[in-house]
Amino acid sequence: VTLRRNLLEVERGNPGLRPNRVTEQTARLVYSDRRIVAQAMVYYKQNHRPNLAAYDRETDEAGNTLFIYTQRNQPGCDLLMTQLYANWRIVPKRLEVMGYGGLFRCFNYGDDYRHFHTAFNGGCSLTAWLGAWTLAASADNGFGWMEGEHRGRQGAMTGLSVGYRTGALHVSLSWQQLLMTNVRDYHGEVVSRYVKKDMNTWSRNDANRVSLTVAYTFSHGRRYHDISRTMENKDRDAGVMK
Repeated sequence: VTLRRNLLEVERGNPGLRPNRVTEQTARLVYSDRRIVAQAMVYYKQNHRPNLAAYDRETDEAGNTLFIYTQRNQPGCDLLMTQLYANWRIVPKRLEVMGYGGLFRCFNYGDDYRHFHTAFNGGCSLTAWLGAWTLAASADNGFGWMEGEHRGRQGAMTGLSVGYRTGALHVSLSWQQLLMTNVRDYHGEVVSRYVKKDMNTWSRNDANRVSLTVAYTFSHGRRYHDISRTMENKDRDAGVMK
C-alpha cells in the first residue's frame, strides 16, 4: 500500500518485513537498609535485523520529486543505558526523597546510514505523610531517544499534589505544569540525508492543569489471601528503544 501524505511525501508499505531477534543484558548493584535504597544499573539491548525507517527519493512520470518513507529489516538498533536510582527515607514513614538519572546511548545501523544519539533522562520527587494527609512534589526532564532516522524527546513534567484519606474515602488534588500557559509534549526530528523535518506537539490543556480526584473503596464479603504469582513483563516491540 502506498499513501501520499502531501505534495512531497509518500509512505509505502513493505510486505517483506520480518520479526527481529532481541538480546538483553542487565547488571545491577543494589544497596538497601532502613533508610536508603540505592541501585546502579547497566542495561544493553541489541535488536538484530530490526524494522527501521528508510527514506528514498524518486521522480514520478510528471518529473516531480517524491520522498518515500518505508521500513526495512536493517542491520541493528541497539541501546546502552546506565542509570542511578536512590530513595532516602529522611524520616521513616513520614518524609522521603527519590531521584534517578541515567545516560541513554542509542546506536542505529541502517543500510545506508549510521545515527548515534546520547540523552540524559532523570527526575526526582519528594513525598510527605502527615497523618491522613499526603503531600508530594515531582519533576522530570522528559524522555529522549533515537530510533532509525527519528530522534525525539517527550516534554518535561512538574507537579504538586495533596491527598486526604479517611476510611474508604480518598480525595486528592494535583497541579501539573505549574504557572505555564502552553507546554511542549513532544519534539521530534527526522535526520535522513534526503529529508530534514522538525516536529513539535504543544498542548494548552496540559499547562497549569488542576485535577480533583475522589475515590471510595467498597468492600463486601470475606477476605482471602491473594495468590502469589511471579510475573515477568518485557518489551518485545521490534526496534523500540523506549
